[in-house]
Amino acid sequence: MLTKFETKSNRLWDYRMGTLIDRFEEHEGPVRGVHFHPTQPLFVSGGDDYKIKVWNYKTRRCLFTLLGHLDYIRTVQFHHESPWIVSASDDQTLRLWNWQSRTCVAVLTGHNHYVMCAQFHPREDLVASASLDQTVRIWDISALRKKGSRPGGGPGDDALRLPPVNAELFGGGDAAVKYVLEGHDRGVNWASFHPTLPLVVSGADDRQIKLWRMNDTRAWEVDTLRGHVNNVSSVIFHARQDLIVSDSEDKSLRVWDLSKRHDRFWILAAHPSVNLLAAGHDSGMLVFKLERERPAFAAHGRSVYYVKDKYVREYGLDTQRDVPLCALRRNPAAAYNQGPRALLYNASEHAVLVQTDVDGGSYELYALPRDGKADAGAEPRRGGGVRDSQGEVTKRLPAPLAGADNLFPAAAPGQVLVRAEDRVALYDVTRRATLAEVACAGVKYVAWSEDGAHLALLSKHAVTLVRGRDLVETATLHETLRVKSACWDAAGQVLVYATLAHLKYALPGGDGGTLRTLRAPVYLARVAGGVAHCLDREAKPRAVRVDLSECRFKLALAARQYDAVLGMIRSGALCGQAIIAYLQEKGYPEVALHFVRDERIRFNLAVECGNVEVALRSAQELGDAGDLTHSYDRLAFLYLVTGAHDKLAKMLKIAEHRGDAMRALEDGGQLALAYLLALRTGDEESAARLRAELDSNEEDEDSTNASVARAVEEFAAHDLETAKPLPPGPPTILLQEGNWPLLTVSKGFFEALATKDATGATGRLAEETNAQDDEPMEALDVAGTAWDEELALSGDEGAEFGDAEEAVDRHDSGGGGWDLDEDLELPVSPTAGAASAAGAPAFAAPAPGAPPEHVWQTRCALAGEQFAAGGFEAGCRLLTRQLGIVEFGPLRALALDAATGSGAYVPALPGTPALPLALQRGWTPEGGEPAAPPGAGEPGAAGGVAAARGKFSEALRLVEGILHAIPLLVVDSRKEVDHVRELLDVARDYQVAVRCELRRRELRDDPARAAELAAYFTHCPLQRVHLALSLRSAMSAFFKLKNYGTCATFARRLLDLQPDEKMAGQARQVLAACEKNPSDAVPLNYDPRNPFDLCSLTWTPIYRGNKYAEDPYTRARFQPDCAGQISPVGGLSKIGLEASGLVVSHTQIR
Repeated sequence: MLTKFETKSNRLWDYRMGTLIDRFEEHEGPVRGVHFHPTQPLFVSGGDDYKIKVWNYKTRRCLFTLLGHLDYIRTVQFHHESPWIVSASDDQTLRLWNWQSRTCVAVLTGHNHYVMCAQFHPREDLVASASLDQTVRIWDISALRKKGSRPGGGPGDDALRLPPVNAELFGGGDAAVKYVLEGHDRGVNWASFHPTLPLVVSGADDRQIKLWRMNDTRAWEVDTLRGHVNNVSSVIFHARQDLIVSDSEDKSLRVWDLSKRHDRFWILAAHPSVNLLAAGHDSGMLVFKLERERPAFAAHGRSVYYVKDKYVREYGLDTQRDVPLCALRRNPAAAYNQGPRALLYNASEHAVLVQTDVDGGSYELYALPRDGKADAGAEPRRGGGVRDSQGEVTKRLPAPLAGADNLFPAAAPGQVLVRAEDRVALYDVTRRATLAEVACAGVKYVAWSEDGAHLALLSKHAVTLVRGRDLVETATLHETLRVKSACWDAAGQVLVYATLAHLKYALPGGDGGTLRTLRAPVYLARVAGGVAHCLDREAKPRAVRVDLSECRFKLALAARQYDAVLGMIRSGALCGQAIIAYLQEKGYPEVALHFVRDERIRFNLAVECGNVEVALRSAQELGDAGDLTHSYDRLAFLYLVTGAHDKLAKMLKIAEHRGDAMRALEDGGQLALAYLLALRTGDEESAARLRAELDSNEEDEDSTNASVARAVEEFAAHDLETAKPLPPGPPTILLQEGNWPLLTVSKGFFEALATKDATGATGRLAEETNAQDDEPMEALDVAGTAWDEELALSGDEGAEFGDAEEAVDRHDSGGGGWDLDEDLELPVSPTAGAASAAGAPAFAAPAPGAPPEHVWQTRCALAGEQFAAGGFEAGCRLLTRQLGIVEFGPLRALALDAATGSGAYVPALPGTPALPLALQRGWTPEGGEPAAPPGAGEPGAAGGVAAARGKFSEALRLVEGILHAIPLLVVDSRKEVDHVRELLDVARDYQVAVRCELRRRELRDDPARAAELAAYFTHCPLQRVHLALSLRSAMSAFFKLKNYGTCATFARRLLDLQPDEKMAGQARQVLAACEKNPSDAVPLNYDPRNPFDLCSLTWTPIYRGNKYAEDPYTRARFQPDCAGQISPVGGLSKIGLEASGLVVSHTQIR
């Protein structure tokens, strides 16, 4: 920020840090006007010595002085495009200067009093001036631009042109008055253009602000803003909002809403119970409140200190006593709605610090009474620094964050949280060091756990949980309603926070939920014993009951405290689909089984967790077995794939009795066989329907039933008396004992704990089993032999098929027989070894070991190794954290190649599948790493050759391939890491250079812009041969543009490279021609003497010292407004995202 002073100096400030950078003192009187150049490191100043000086603030010197005014100079301003300066003076004139040729190009006369202000229009060829003659004049300077664009009318010719006679007295003919705005009653001090609309605003000594509108033919007054009580000194439009900002000699600065100036208000209404007002106007309504309703309070231990009715009060949470401690000092500058903003409590001093926003902000320290009598508050103080209890500054520290605007208490003594616009830092005051930072925008409040292990950062619509010691973010929860307050429970594991309508909770792991709804917002002070102590908007203490059972259940489950989980389940305090869905999501289906009563859900959960017994009971309760629901097609398929020939014979008898064999074939998709059966049985109706369906399938090329109807008819005409039934094919799994084989599954800890605590129930079951053992063995024999009986369809001539069907249902409903010998655990004697060999139980397969890919994913810390191991999600997370990569599409093929290349397949025996084999490097008994992904090539090889031959598209493809391959590289040594980084830098520079040249070739119709890009191309760090080619291209473009001064610099640079004789001869000829007329005909945004980086999104230079946003992967620099976009350098990372850096070797981690 540049300021002008009456002490003959200009001062340059860093407004963020509030520090003075430099002074510029050459004027011989007060300085009244200063202005920065929009693109170059220049500023202009004008003062009471009648002089206009142009400065370079980087070299810290005055470049030249413009003389011509005859009285004090009020304002000066650079033009946003042309090399012009406009100045206003008390000599009643405006002057336009060409600062490149250092001459006055026009004198604008017409005012008859001091000219207080002059400004260029941001887009058009207009100038606005304000004068004490009570007028605002709009000047048209388009003729001046046309004169400068004529052949031979460049800026360099102004120095050779003689000024017209009496131009000082009567003004030149290059500028004319377009409008004269009259309406102020006294002298006008300021006039400004709107950045986008045809509006002008002016402020004058009549204490009024006037708004003017203009078109091509006239200008007229639109509105008058009244409110200032003294002369209006300056007034401007806001750059991005519909606001007008003005300042005045009445010691006030006012902000005017431009969009609401024409609305008439018609009605007011007050909410009956809430502190809200509503007002209706022409274009809508407003809902607002007159005062801040959040009470200033602080909680400590079992007490809450808060401000109410101008008193600091203490509320005991145990005793429920509310005691006033001391009265606040009355501030006469405080308005009705400006109560205390915050209150902080010091336990060691038993004092409170009250912060207010009155009169720019202040704070007061109050010592609370220990003996019933309060000390008077200290005088309100302002300013930064570390102060003692007497208010004296003990030390001053620089802000650890740029733009720091607020402080919050920290958990440890001597530390403080510093908030900036987009981040929060933990700062140690004693060591003067920043301990940790976290990116979090718009933090309004913080909440520490009692042990300081956890911290919650509250924004307007978000809650961010971080670790207290290092500010590492653990979770973020987003809300649609505003977050009002938060506090941790006594154990420091559950954060309870309040929104406008709900009390909610959050756990450090990121889980959250709703505790209850609220009728009115509350501000939480403490949560303990199932009670949330809080204050409402009237500063009344309240106690709200909350049930934290769900929180404790989730915490116990995360900590694997299964005994506590089991106790909560048995208490019945938790229920609902939300808990079941949470358990399934977290991988605890065996726990969810205890909450579910619906048998179908129990069956699915039991299958998921491998609990076959529960799944069997649920299936029996559901009654969905195929033989119970008469799903004969499902039964036939099951018996066919399991090779149950006896069951298939029963199904055949049932089909023959029901007469629906044709329907079974039709349902199974065997239309040809169904048609054949219909022909053989004489079912003409079904045969006609099936023939029509077969004919319709002839149009389908993929149908297996196409063109078979005639073949079926020919086959049906043959004699089939001697035909034999076709036996079914070999089964997929041949069951010898009528049941599926089971692996030995060990019970989980939770299930074992539940079984251990169910001893009483087990005893009762044993008694019932003993009672059943007293039944005669004949009953068991009958039940056992029932499996071998064939289905009797016609025991009686009049028997119904339903009886036989019920018999089949009874026989098959058990699903697996009695399994009389499955659960016996008899000791094996040595003598019975041979006898028991034949009846030994089935082999229980051992638990398989972890596959190599899984071991790799748990051990590998490099992104390339994660992709090679198949851990694509983990690899993507690593690339995002290390390099800020968010666009993974270009890496898809490389990641798949890495995963495929880390394995091989070894041929096995004929008829068996090949054996997969993991390819490892650095093998050890504990395991090795996956095979390294393929490497990247040298950009200076293929890419450089393509660039030298002019094949820029091919060079761009090759270089981008290298940029895509580097994140997945794996190297072994530090030297190779340095080589990879060097490779990345070279690939980045060549990618930017090639894209710049391709962009230049697209601008055939804009030679000026094409010349700028050619100049930028020469500043890319390329190899010597490529740099020579770029310099020759730029030299040619600037020579054709008649920018001979800049063209000469390219020729000299080209000769310094010592090119071949042909190129050097051409450069010498161009240099000789340019030195005869070292001027530039077209002004360009290019300064060869000022180092810069090239933004490859906007294709504009970023001069040293200016702000920039950086690509976290390639470290390419961009303009600040490009932050958040995908970087075009590789197309992988997001500009401005923070990242740790490239990691391609284990040596960088050790």
